[in-house]
Amino acid sequence: MFNFLSFSTAAPAYNFEFQFPLPMMPVKTPIATYTNATTRVAIDFYQVTMQAFTKKLFPNLGDANLIGYNSVAPGPTFRIQKGRETDVRFVNEWAEDTIQPGEYKDYYYPNNQAARTLWYHDHAVGITSLNTYAGLAGMYILEDAAQDETLDLPRGNHDIPLILQSRRYTANSNITDESGELTSVYRDTFSVNGQILPYLDVEPRKYRFRVLNAATSRTFNITLQAGNSQTNKKFHVTGSDGGLMSNPVETESLVSANVTMNHANCFVDTAYAGSAEIMQCRVGATVSLQVGNNPLPATLVNLDLPTDHTTIDQTFAFGRAGGQWTVNGQAFSNAANRILRNVPCGTTEKWRLTGGNGWSHPIISREKTNANLTTSRSRFTPYEAAALKDVAALGNNEAVTPWGGVYMLHCHNTIHEDHDMMAAFNVTALSNFGYPETTMFEDPMEARFRATAYSGSEVGDIQAKLEFFSSLGAYYDVAGIQAALDDYRNN
Repeated sequence: MFNFLSFSTAAPAYNFEFQFPLPMMPVKTPIATYTNATTRVAIDFYQVTMQAFTKKLFPNLGDANLIGYNSVAPGPTFRIQKGRETDVRFVNEWAEDTIQPGEYKDYYYPNNQAARTLWYHDHAVGITSLNTYAGLAGMYILEDAAQDETLDLPRGNHDIPLILQSRRYTANSNITDESGELTSVYRDTFSVNGQILPYLDVEPRKYRFRVLNAATSRTFNITLQAGNSQTNKKFHVTGSDGGLMSNPVETESLVSANVTMNHANCFVDTAYAGSAEIMQCRVGATVSLQVGNNPLPATLVNLDLPTDHTTIDQTFAFGRAGGQWTVNGQAFSNAANRILRNVPCGTTEKWRLTGGNGWSHPIISREKTNANLTTSRSRFTPYEAAALKDVAALGNNEAVTPWGGVYMLHCHNTIHEDHDMMAAFNVTALSNFGYPETTMFEDPMEARFRATAYSGSEVGDIQAKLEFFSSLGAYYDVAGIQAALDDYRNN
């Protein structure tokens, strides 16, 4: 069951509740692979294309005009093993994007952080909300097979991505034009993995659901109910933005603010419904596999949280002024004042994020995972307190920042983001550090990483690009640089 908000202008009635199965997005496979002869680390090449396409979402009405990766929305799922690097080439065969039509851009992912549920989406300045609303989003799952086996977590067919979306549709079932919206796009028709009100056949056993809120502005409050019962069933939350939590947390509801990702291991034993349904589980009678079906361990991982301290090093106030969404009174369009904080590399800071004017803001820090360490822990749910997160629903937030460069801080209600509720912070270099760190990606507009005209992906070009990215040695020795930073601070 989900919180429901009514609108004066409703979408066409959808009279096919739970008649169509939950789609499973296609899993991408690599086109080519290169292995570094020195490090023995492999890097895989993938390619996706941004394309306009049509899809029938209301069986009794016309097609909707969407934009997708490889003509599917949501886009294909990436399942990558931790430590295996990737080069993902995005080719634009569409029009409205920063990468021009007929161009491509390669994105390099070292993938050596802890396993977690991630996502990829269009991020063109000023039109992020429009492009993601139209379908440019997908899931990127970083897996750790050894960890899953040790903890005996559900895997394979019992590990299911769920991408939530909310839209409004025109009388002919096309998605609405939200280009004039300046505050929020909540909308009144819910879908999961691109299907409005689907059903999922499940076994009477434990499942791992990776829940991604890809809605533009809406926050979901997820509950699990049996049949026509109004009693919430309990389930466990085991992970969040930063990967597995320190311990499973039992709950009857999961609040998923925009872009907040949680994977919840749920014991499901009957279909659920509610006053604002979004999906139905049809429970069978047979368990095909017992792997991942044992009780959850009491402890999942050691989060190695930094020590809390009383001093607030920086306050970021998220508000509105002159029709623009601002951070500390500054709009992102004011280029001279985009960087609001300089953080010495390797330090731990405590930030306070504040909102007002009747708005809430899911704030994402585009750097390392944060720990919600606050003296007012009652503001956090138990499953937030046990997690590392890079999204905070406005509260005290502690960030650990060991890599140099300029990083983003912005509201992920993408309407607010598009209308300038973004800022940057700069992780500054240390003098006399002395550690031979070669990871220097300080300028996102650097020429060697810019978009390039696309004339096809030839084998020789792909191999050359893989060798180039592999040669960067990016984030290769995380433990080494962390030890060096600790030594630098202690001596």
